[in-house]
Amino acid sequence: MKFAGRYYHTLDPKGRTSIPVSFREILSQNNFDRIVLTNDQKAEEQVLVGYTPDRWDELVQKLERQPQFDENVEMFKLYYISGAQEVSIDRQGRILVPPSLREATGLDKEIVIIGAGDTIQIWSKEAWQEVSQKARKSFKQIKAALADVL
Repeated sequence: MKFAGRYYHTLDPKGRTSIPVSFREILSQNNFDRIVLTNDQKAEEQVLVGYTPDRWDELVQKLERQPQFDENVEMFKLYYISGAQEVSIDRQGRILVPPSLREATGLDKEIVIIGAGDTIQIWSKEAWQEVSQKARKSFKQIKAALADVL
């Protein structure tokens, strides 16, 4: 189950947006009617990352196996784990992005929902344009650096 693609959407005044149909199909095929959203930081931009419940549980379990007094582990929990909220997908295929997460990431009306493999990312349109432009400009070098992996 891998998410891919870029979809331009909007948030309604209540903070709802529709999940792209291809993403809903993946979620439905795997019997998921909800996702876990949390705040993240990519480059200088804020973004929401959405996990399937099983992928989220896997991440939390990995974190729990780390030394509990490690400052990095603690800070990760304080920022990433504590910011997480489970959101249900309604019958129209929409989610309600909680106000705290909209505020933390600067999400307003225009958003971009992207598939990033095993996660979904939700960007403000402006932040997405900035980060995608940076990636586009340096893509040749990025691709060369990842040649062994790809």
